[in-house]
Amino acid sequence: MLIPQRLAWQYIQASIQTNTPNLQPELVFLPGARNALKALRFNNHSNKKDAPVVVALNGYAARGYRDPRMQRAASNLAHIGFDVYMPILDSVEALLLHPKAVDEIADFLLALSTYKQRPLGVFAASISAGLCLVACTRPELRKRLSGIMAIGPYCDLKRAVSHVMESSRDDYGRFVLWLNFAEWVVGEQPELGQLFRTAIDDDGWKRRYPHLPAQLAQANPQTRSLFRRFVYDTTYRDMRWQQVCQQLQANKDWLRQMNPVNHMQQLGAPLYLLHGQQDDVILPRESEDLKKLLARYDHPCTLLLSPLISHADLSYSWKTPLHAIQLMGLFSGFFQCVWERQQNLSAVCELNNGFDYAESEANNPVDGAMGLNGALVRSIK
Repeated sequence: MLIPQRLAWQYIQASIQTNTPNLQPELVFLPGARNALKALRFNNHSNKKDAPVVVALNGYAARGYRDPRMQRAASNLAHIGFDVYMPILDSVEALLLHPKAVDEIADFLLALSTYKQRPLGVFAASISAGLCLVACTRPELRKRLSGIMAIGPYCDLKRAVSHVMESSRDDYGRFVLWLNFAEWVVGEQPELGQLFRTAIDDDGWKRRYPHLPAQLAQANPQTRSLFRRFVYDTTYRDMRWQQVCQQLQANKDWLRQMNPVNHMQQLGAPLYLLHGQQDDVILPRESEDLKKLLARYDHPCTLLLSPLISHADLSYSWKTPLHAIQLMGLFSGFFQCVWERQQNLSAVCELNNGFDYAESEANNPVDGAMGLNGALVRSIK
């Protein structure tokens, strides 16, 4: 079995098995153009110094970078030989749908590729995958990326979020949208935003005892009534969402900054798309349209619609040998792309930077402290 196929087999096996222990990540800091950038680094320390680098970007989950699904995926990638960095981005942690999120993703990719002096593989899921695709089209990143794996991304943001609001059974997704857009139609109301955030956290953290009922009881009566109308009154909710859509239509430039459909002609790295056949949150047509769009530009893109996953899921199960083989084929293509381009340093673009980067080896003494998730806080000096 060739190296990419073997890696894909090992990755899928690790994703299926529940007894594979997660690696303990390190919290690292990278110097960025504006300020220090934080990330969790997953590395089993038996990986070579020149191990291929993959950025694993979590979706818009309530737990953010703590999402056990993405941490497991990052750990599994590290187990098979990749040096994995999971960025901790303010906009993504705040579930913010804004061009600022694209900027933060692009800044991190640029800083890490400059530090590592090699192209990066990108592994992203759901809304983050769509934002990440836009970031990857930035001119300064075109030659710094070796391959992109996008799981359940969107192509057209307005269409995707409208489906979540109007047709999907995903209450969590609607809470995230109202967290972002309610103030567009009712004005800035911090208490209302806090209620939506609590509803998101109750759902995302699967709290046995939800916090929302107590917070609603203490809320201003007008705010409490408004929140319930957004959640339970479908006529009111639809009316307010139409107002949001009108503003989105009027703010085409704002929307364009997060829309892959407007940027894919600038994509430099090969794209691998994985989408659940029955995904009811972000519909499979979003990935299908990305595939069709890239075909116009003769850009390498591989799409797999699979019954083995749901929305942006990162764990897999065997249903039929054919589906398993298809999944392994997609991952082996991505791994081969990342492995070959990162091992061939001549493929790296000329890096011009004004920072002083010096690698801090795992076995070198560093100043550190225990931080988030018990990870070692290590500064890359």
